[in-house]
Amino acid sequence: MGVAVSPAEDVIRFGVFELDLKASQLTRYGTKLRLPQQPLQLLAVLLERPGETFTRTFGQAGTYAYLCSFHPYMTGDVVVSAN
Repeated sequence: MGVAVSPAEDVIRFGVFELDLKASQLTRYGTKLRLPQQPLQLLAVLLERPGETFTRTFGQAGTYAYLCSFHPYMTGDVVVSAN
C-alpha cells in the first residue's frame, strides 16, 4: 500500500483512506470515520514521516491500557516502573 501526500491540499492518501490534515478528518471510501484527536495526530505523523519512530513519555509509574483505534481487538498494557 503506497502513501500519496498532496502538500497543496494537506491530504494524505493511503489505500482506501484519506487523511485531511487541515480538517483533522479521516475517511474510508469517502465515509467519515470517528477517531479521537490524539490517535489522529499520531497517524498523521506516522504517514508524513514513514520509517521514523516516536516515543511517548508517561508522567508517572503505573499500568496504562491501550487499544488500536483501527483494530479494536488489538489491545494491551504498557507497564511503567519508577526509576
